[in-house]
Amino acid sequence: MKLSDMFVTYIKNEAWERYDPVCRPVEAESKGTSENEPNLFETDVFNYLYRNKNELGIEKVYALQYMLVDGLLQLNDGRTVILEIKHALNWFTNCSARVEIARFLVEKRLTPFKQPERALIIFEHFSPPWKRKTRGWSYFYEEESVLRNKFPPIPVDIAQLTEAGLKGAPQLGLAI
Repeated sequence: MKLSDMFVTYIKNEAWERYDPVCRPVEAESKGTSENEPNLFETDVFNYLYRNKNELGIEKVYALQYMLVDGLLQLNDGRTVILEIKHALNWFTNCSARVEIARFLVEKRLTPFKQPERALIIFEHFSPPWKRKTRGWSYFYEEESVLRNKFPPIPVDIAQLTEAGLKGAPQLGLAI
């Protein structure tokens, strides 16, 4: 058998039972029902965004289920932002987030919404080896400089949610 005999030229997605997608506006804070740290962090992010939506320039926060990404934000200026939440950010979770965002866009899972113009990954902490000083920020934006507007076809940024609030590279004074 030649190597070329192993190349797949057509992919047929088999029908498999999928859950019905859920899109619900976040209209109150939630207590969360899981003791799993990543799930608790996701609840914390939605609560923070809801609680601070006016100062963050957010008109509406939506939590999504079974739609690849975790949420959508409609900003006061009319833009729609895809929201992906990762408890710990590193190369692997960054790649996962980008694939989830890209598939969400390609599969057009957002029919009732305006086409998103940006995506935001909110994380709690960097995990090794991205953990040291500003390394995680540098690693992320080094990749973003190559991938911006290509994969996925919209800009992706990251923000860290800490006890002090939401922080992005510009707020941290990083030269990215």
